[in-house]
Amino acid sequence: AVCVEKLKQEQIENRKRMLNLQEELLKSKDEQVEVVQKTVETEIRSFSDAVKKGCEGRMTSTQVKAAVKSAVMEDDKKRAVMVFGLGEGPADDHLKVKVEDMLRVSCLAGKPTVNDCYRIGTVKEGAERPVKVILGSSEAAATFLRNA
Repeated sequence: AVCVEKLKQEQIENRKRMLNLQEELLKSKDEQVEVVQKTVETEIRSFSDAVKKGCEGRMTSTQVKAAVKSAVMEDDKKRAVMVFGLGEGPADDHLKVKVEDMLRVSCLAGKPTVNDCYRIGTVKEGAERPVKVILGSSEAAATFLRNA
């Protein structure tokens, strides 16, 4: 009887944990949707402004491509952060895992998505190269920098 009660209690605790995880997942998805909505609104506004300017003296396809490339590069820069002092191993195969662990420890609400990360510079013995981290949104990068 004691074992059955213990198993029932463990099952209840597991279900509570599962519900909490589902709740966290929903919050994370909501945040991602908000970020996408903000990005779309900003990019549409930027594109709309470029089109209005272009109506005065018709834009060429090269100018449109340059405007879009510029907007994308600006967004990429806003999503990038540099991390210094992250231990460098011989192979550094698990760099993304190290970065994600560091983000989890840095007390960010809802761990941000790491789109890419890589070391910058040449390998020098006894020196750790900085890591460039591209996050999923500029808001996540700003939050990370505020909490750093």
